[in-house]
Amino acid sequence: MLHQVTRCSALEARAIERRVRLLLPTSMSFRGVIVVGALISAWLLARDSGTGPDPPPPPSDSQQRHSEPYPSSRCPTPSPSTAAGTERGRSSLDHQRSAESSAPHAQQARAYTDTPVFQPGHAQAAAQAMPTPPASPARLRRPQPSHYPASAQTHGSSTYPTGNQIDDATHIIALQAQVRAGKDEISALEAKMSTLSMAMERADADAARVVVLREEVRNSELIISSLDTKLDALRSQARTKDQILSSTEARVAQLSAALERAEANAARVYALWTDARGSDAIIYSLDSKLEALREQSRNKEETIASLESRIVSLSAALTKIDQRPQRRGPMSPNSGQCERCTPPVHITAGKARGMWLRRQAETLNDEAGKILFDAHNPELVGPRARLRNEMRIDLHLQYRSAAVDYVKSYATSARAQGLNKLIFIVGKGLHSEDNISKLRPLVLDALKSLGMDARSPEYNIGEIVVKLQSKVD
Repeated sequence: MLHQVTRCSALEARAIERRVRLLLPTSMSFRGVIVVGALISAWLLARDSGTGPDPPPPPSDSQQRHSEPYPSSRCPTPSPSTAAGTERGRSSLDHQRSAESSAPHAQQARAYTDTPVFQPGHAQAAAQAMPTPPASPARLRRPQPSHYPASAQTHGSSTYPTGNQIDDATHIIALQAQVRAGKDEISALEAKMSTLSMAMERADADAARVVVLREEVRNSELIISSLDTKLDALRSQARTKDQILSSTEARVAQLSAALERAEANAARVYALWTDARGSDAIIYSLDSKLEALREQSRNKEETIASLESRIVSLSAALTKIDQRPQRRGPMSPNSGQCERCTPPVHITAGKARGMWLRRQAETLNDEAGKILFDAHNPELVGPRARLRNEMRIDLHLQYRSAAVDYVKSYATSARAQGLNKLIFIVGKGLHSEDNISKLRPLVLDALKSLGMDARSPEYNIGEIVVKLQSKVD
């Protein structure tokens, strides 16, 4: 390397130093220095890669002993024509080489200025990973120096550099080392930039996925909210169904209890129906017997009427007897009259005897009326006596007071049992004086006094139909 560097003249070294000083302002940052170093390194590498004469071998010890020491003065300035040509060629060469190498290194510099400060520990690995910069096809060859300056010492046919040239070369070597270190750092930064670029791409992809995931999360939240709303609606429906089910179960329990009661009632009704069938047979037989008894009672009505007339005549006779003075003693027991018709012995006065006979007559009349009522209404006699709806109650041959008592008693009892209608037979009055019924108006008045609707049908005025549940003001 030292032999290659010594090819440049002192003038070239000073020109490089001036360019570097011009390119390095006092306020330039470390990144700017690295950029400038990269440019200089590219230029030097391009120039060093050119072909030229081999450097002269170093002088031997004998030649160095006989030679004069290197003068400390600077190299003399070449002739104006030679210097101008050399400067123009070097200027064009520098411009071309700068244009060739500025593009990739400018990109590296821009990438470096956009990245954080490089850590020195990564320089070696980055330098190993850095690819070799491509060679420019338009690179110019370094012009070969035609002569060394006059200040250079010669020994025979060889020319040796002076001390100033060696200092400049050393300075240039130091600059090259700095440039190479900067290149290593730039390479490491490029590797880091590529890594960061890949990380940024992955981050962008992750960000896109995050956006997609956010949209999916929003959609999921909307779906969850709609599902929550549907779940609340289903829960309210379930609560409503539970309430309906509980009410239905309660209703079913009530209906089950009612069904059990209905079955029990049906069993009782069946038993009652069975009993009723037997009772109907009994009733039919009793009805037939009743008809027979009614026939007998009709046959005996004339006898009873004659007995009544005889009782009335006897009552009138007794009244006359009571009004007459007592002319004879009491009747003997063997006189042919009943004991109940004979006053006691201690009743001697005529009035007392008459009153006693009247009471006896009333008692006999009551007993006779009871016998006649039982004969006409056998359904109301005995332990199985009961009232039924639309039942016919015969009041023939009854005294007025007894008939009214029977009507009030049976009408009140039937209404209390929930019956709707009864029929009282009072007769048409064919056996009464003037063929006018005496019981009919009395029975109607008694029923109306109880607040019941009672009237006689047109087809049979001898009957009174009373509606027990209808109230009449």
